[in-house]
Amino acid sequence: MIELGRALAPVPYLSSAVVATTALVRCARNGSSAAADVVARLADGAIAALAVPATQSFGDGAEPTVRATNTGLDTVVLSGTVKQVIGTADALALVVPARRGDELVLALVNADTPKVRATRRSNVDMTRPTRDLGLDEVSGTVIATGVEAGDAVTTALETGAALLASEQVGVCEWALAQATEYLTVRHQFGRPIGSYQTLRHRAAHLWIDINHARAAAIYAASTLADAVADHTIAAALAQTYCGATALRVVEETIQMHGGIGFTWDHPLHLYLKRAFADTVVFGDADVHKSTLARLIGLAEPTPNPVHV
Repeated sequence: MIELGRALAPVPYLSSAVVATTALVRCARNGSSAAADVVARLADGAIAALAVPATQSFGDGAEPTVRATNTGLDTVVLSGTVKQVIGTADALALVVPARRGDELVLALVNADTPKVRATRRSNVDMTRPTRDLGLDEVSGTVIATGVEAGDAVTTALETGAALLASEQVGVCEWALAQATEYLTVRHQFGRPIGSYQTLRHRAAHLWIDINHARAAAIYAASTLADAVADHTIAAALAQTYCGATALRVVEETIQMHGGIGFTWDHPLHLYLKRAFADTVVFGDADVHKSTLARLIGLAEPTPNPVHV
């Protein structure tokens, strides 16, 4: 994920190999043969997507916007719209959370079904496009219900948030590398601008911030890999810190590039768009701060009243 962030790779690795696969593997382990079949196809290179809004957090408990109606023992008919879904392009399957009466279900849908409409959104970050999904009485296979369905979605979103932090580290590492190189080649008053203490200290502070972000991101990933008890705390902490750090680092490095940094001739603007968009993917910093406060037993932050 760090390398994908550094390269700003426009690939559905996060949405498919991380988020959708996590949900499907969890359902397969709970006995769903349909989920196991899709996991095997994903291992061969197929793509899947979890049909939730890009901004949905593992800590907000959002209600599904799709409704399910029974048609058989393990099949349902799905109707509804899901806004701003990541990674649906070229997807083989969609994993759709839906409400069936009072019960949450997770259904598997063929993405190329004619009754599935995918409308591309106009996004700030065009390297990670989102689409609005419309389902009009689409047939789906139930792969999880009730608590198991909720746990599968929550675990997938938590895993996505934890590993998104590593991508954000890659984004700001690339930006700082570009800035430090520029500071050595750009001359002003007969000397490289990197020789001026103001810019040297500015770069040093960014380097420290990035290393803090890297530590938080690696810890979040390692807690998931090792099934450490505080993996949810680590994911919320990583997103609270890494999202803001990535955006600040890219903004600072644009300033350090001077005029060329503000033009589309330099690729920094692409990294700025990714860093900005990523501050709300899987929930914004305020959502994660509230989640973190709840998990560690602190009172949630209260906004200060504005007096006019």
